[in-house]
Amino acid sequence: MCPKYKLEEKVPRCMYCGAVIGLATGRPDRKFCSPECKNAFHNANRKITTSHYHDRIYRMLENNYSILKHLLAMGVTSIDRRTLRELHFNHEYSTSYSKLGHRHHYTCFEIHYDITPTRAINIENILDSQPE
Repeated sequence: MCPKYKLEEKVPRCMYCGAVIGLATGRPDRKFCSPECKNAFHNANRKITTSHYHDRIYRMLENNYSILKHLLAMGVTSIDRRTLRELHFNHEYSTSYSKLGHRHHYTCFEIHYDITPTRAINIENILDSQPE
């Protein structure tokens, strides 16, 4: 067959369901066969984005937790905030926060710590300090 007779024209298909998009109405560069498919496509992508957002937060919490746990294993209960930042610790991610007087008290899972303008102090694992 001669190449000029090959039918290789692209048929526009819906990005959600894969159905052929009719060109009789609407814009010629449409990406969806119906408003329902368009909404379903964007809703599905929003859920993926939300899931990724939750995963990112959990990774940040895990990172903070592992840093605090490592510091406690080394016997460190107070550390300069600049050093913490260099370790990629971000106190914006915690599982609990409260303000006690002039101190900002944070919890990352079972590890408590206070943040002052220059230091993280009173780092402790509450499970280790509870009587059995």
